[in-house]
Amino acid sequence: MSSFLEIMNFNEKKISGNYVAGLVQADGSFSVALSRKKRNDKTYFFLSPSFTIVQNIKYKDVILQIQKLFGNIGHWYINKSDNTIRYQITKQKDLLEVVIPFFIKYQLKSGKLYSFLCFKYILEVMASKAHVNNKPVLLNLIVIASNMNPLGKIGNS
Repeated sequence: MSSFLEIMNFNEKKISGNYVAGLVQADGSFSVALSRKKRNDKTYFFLSPSFTIVQNIKYKDVILQIQKLFGNIGHWYINKSDNTIRYQITKQKDLLEVVIPFFIKYQLKSGKLYSFLCFKYILEVMASKAHVNNKPVLLNLIVIASNMNPLGKIGNS
């Protein structure tokens, strides 16, 4: 049986990349939402990539350690209605320079790996701006995003 001091010492230890990968395997997601904006009677579509981890609020210290491990990028907020904390990274530069290399080093498994690889591909195409003013490329990215997480927003549409 663990003593209170052993538990406290565990909480003070630095978390590992493998721990984070395991947590994301269970409670993380890679998603790309399709949004639209109207401007001057024209409708514009754009993609919004996001990496998210959701945990019960009692694990706030773990989320803060993960944020620190990722160089304090992203943001977190508490949802009082379901007693959770959500850590999210949406800035394209942070996703490309921090999140993608992290999960190349600490690989995920099975369906989560597939979602990650789709996410990586979409981010790389977006970084090249190949989808801007190119409907076939944009539609291709939308189809890929819809297959990443079949129960997600795009997957249900």
